[in-house]
Amino acid sequence: MHANHAHHVSGVLFRNLRLGNITSNSWQDPGGDGGTALFVGLNYGGADPDPALPQPSVSNISFVNVSAAATRVAGSIVGFDISKVKGLHFENCDFRATAATPWALTDVDVGSCSSVATQPPFPT
Repeated sequence: MHANHAHHVSGVLFRNLRLGNITSNSWQDPGGDGGTALFVGLNYGGADPDPALPQPSVSNISFVNVSAAATRVAGSIVGFDISKVKGLHFENCDFRATAATPWALTDVDVGSCSSVATQPPFPT
């Protein structure tokens, strides 16, 4: 996704997905103490959003029976104030996240999201 481009991702289902041990690596997380199981962002490339231009959007994405063997952060999800991530659904997920704050959320409409039998629970 890129700021200022009207790309749209919606209606995606991730089901029965098993992730391994998400750990540090030398090219993405040097010296870190673990990784992030799910990373969703509307701004790959760093351009500042221009509110006068169409923006990308992410909505109605479901994660059902998704697990990680071990991870530090369950998910890092980043939208824009002018184009929030909406409609995420987590069901029977277990990310085994160890961070004190297992979800890193920026500009996510948590009121439109749901979490059922998921650990750690998605903050709604």
